[in-house]
Amino acid sequence: MKHYFKKTMLLILVIISILPITGCWDSNEPEGMVYAHGMGIDFKDGVYTVYLEIINLGLLAKSEAAGGAAETKVEVAHASGESIDAAAFNMYHTTQIQVFWGHLTYLVLSDEALKHGALEQMLELMDRYRETRYRIWLYSTKDPINKVFTTMPMYQKSTNNSLLSNPEASFNQSSIIRALDLREILLSIHEPAHEAKIPNVTISKERFSTEKQKHDALMFDGISVVTSNKLKGHIKGNKAMGLKWMNNELKRDELTAEIPDYTDVSLLVEKVKSKIEPDVKGEKVTFKINIEGKAIIDILQEDVPLKKIEAAANKKIKNQVMKTYKEGLKIDSDMYRFSEVLYRKKIDTWKKIEQNGKIPLDKNSISEVKVKIKVIHGGKNKKEPVFK
Repeated sequence: MKHYFKKTMLLILVIISILPITGCWDSNEPEGMVYAHGMGIDFKDGVYTVYLEIINLGLLAKSEAAGGAAETKVEVAHASGESIDAAAFNMYHTTQIQVFWGHLTYLVLSDEALKHGALEQMLELMDRYRETRYRIWLYSTKDPINKVFTTMPMYQKSTNNSLLSNPEASFNQSSIIRALDLREILLSIHEPAHEAKIPNVTISKERFSTEKQKHDALMFDGISVVTSNKLKGHIKGNKAMGLKWMNNELKRDELTAEIPDYTDVSLLVEKVKSKIEPDVKGEKVTFKINIEGKAIIDILQEDVPLKKIEAAANKKIKNQVMKTYKEGLKIDSDMYRFSEVLYRKKIDTWKKIEQNGKIPLDKNSISEVKVKIKVIHGGKNKKEPVFK
């Protein structure tokens, strides 16, 4: 009898011990949810509209396994409300099943949304919500957001490999505009001069074609300068080229050196490092910029002395740096974050002259730009023309 009682008690203890590990009672099956991949915000007539790009992960897996043979299905939902949060909850009414936000990859805000404080609302929401991460890319656009979301990647690739989902792939080949994630946006806005530069995305019409039809593609055409509650303005095209030379994360990019009395030389510039030093004289502050990098010859059609090539490259980079800086002044932007440099290196001076975290800047605030680009080799060929 005692032996039977011990066995019974042991069985009861075993059953009790395994109950807590029988599963997550409040979990949801993957097929019982839809997955938010991209989110867009627009503003019109006092109302925010939220666009949600929903991706089918099952079709995504099939598409990648088939080498892109199957088209990945993407749907875009939208709803409006007096705030971004209200619009998102209004969208829940029609999604029918639970929306999972843990795979959210990028945010796109329209100009009107940025002008009406959407960025501040968005950062507040994303920073608090438990499912979202800081590795979410942020963009601005003037184009209709639903069209941006339905412009599919070329080569039948999945949306997981689009320009918006994976901007680093394009940046590694041509480092013109670097995308920022939410963590970097928060840091930029919290530090002097309390502004951030985000890529502006647009739809390039019929840039690609197949044997059947032409199709659109997404591209970056400049930057938008934003604060937490407003849009300062845009800098686009060649006017924004100076930014890449001031970015120590630049991988590589093309530069055409224009040399008097010679044919232009095409260079591939890489390993660029820039340094900013404040020069304080009383309460007058100017800044010295030093840029160094290495270059590879891409196209050389006639014999040109290397010193002339390097001098032309240095001059062009200097001009681009100055041009972008002056364009920033037009929209009251501290393009190269001089306010933060002074804050880090000469905080006593910064305290004397700062106004809301930003120091006064004008066209004479850059006292010197030194550029030193060294041509290290000519690619597969020597540092001479292929055809002489």
